[in-house]
Amino acid sequence: MASEESAVTTIMNLAGEAKLTREGVKAPGYAVVSICKSLVAGGVVGGVSRTAVAPLERLKILLQIAAVDWRILYLHHVPVK
Repeated sequence: MASEESAVTTIMNLAGEAKLTREGVKAPGYAVVSICKSLVAGGVVGGVSRTAVAPLERLKILLQIAAVDWRILYLHHVPVK
């Protein structure tokens, strides 16, 4: 009797584990969709960050060369002597 109960318990445990394993497995197509979503999201974020940082980079370059001539920051607002 004890061995039969042990066998039934083992079978029940294995069936429960198999069910959990099946529920946790995703379809192979899911991985491809997930990778594509990540690539598109990365591209969009990269474009937005470049667009946001470009004016700051231009200002940085202007400030780096400002030691040569401060008037370049004002462009045409200050008359050049």
